Amino acid sequence: MNTKNIILLIVVVAAGALLFWMWQQGVLPFGQQAEAPATEQGDTTTAIQGQLDAVDLGDLDAELQGIDTDLNSL
Repeated sequence: MNTKNIILLIVVVAAGALLFWMWQQGVLPFGQQAEAPATEQGDTTTAIQGQLDAVDLGDLDAELQGIDTDLNSL
């Protein structure tokens, strides 16, 4: 082996050892699963549906009457 191969081998082994150490310390996220975010107390389907139903959309037919007139005139 020449000198370049020995230096390359040392660098590869050192990098591998560093990565293994970081993985053992928990710095690298390999194999770790992310935890699900905690839900708020009122964050249920019925609560969300109630909030959606409470939104005031106004009179959509009256607001779209001008567009209907323009479309019918084409």
